[in-house]
Amino acid sequence: MKAAGLCHTDFLLYDWTPAVETEFHVEPPVVMGHEFSGIIADIGSGVQKVKPEDPVIVNPVLYCGHCYYCERGSQQLCIGNRPLLGYEANGGFAEYVVIRATNVYKLAPHVNLEVGALAEPFGLSIHALGRVPIEPEKRFSSPDRALSA
Repeated sequence: MKAAGLCHTDFLLYDWTPAVETEFHVEPPVVMGHEFSGIIADIGSGVQKVKPEDPVIVNPVLYCGHCYYCERGSQQLCIGNRPLLGYEANGGFAEYVVIRATNVYKLAPHVNLEVGALAEPFGLSIHALGRVPIEPEKRFSSPDRALSA
């Protein structure tokens, strides 16, 4: 583990708000942290995707790989058993993290580990923007202000 992000969810877990009890499936005690990157220290037998010393980023969703959504490449929507690192499984706020190879992605050599740790929130942001119907010259307004493209 070399770099980690601290997001609002981590603060909710730390403060143990009512939202944590109703929205998250936390299994205390657990090491928090779901936005992180690091360097491979060791690999299990049969792992070929990465090797020791490789810089990597992590998908914190431990998707099932067999449900309707997983089989169609939408693992973030997995309806099977999908624990999340940092909630139901130990996450990245530790010196070392053990994670299956399918959730590890090799980081390009020119990308530093601090930037790599932002992959999860960046991906979430890109997904959210993809859901907004933005068109040239379209204006969005709210009761307080109007935004233009």
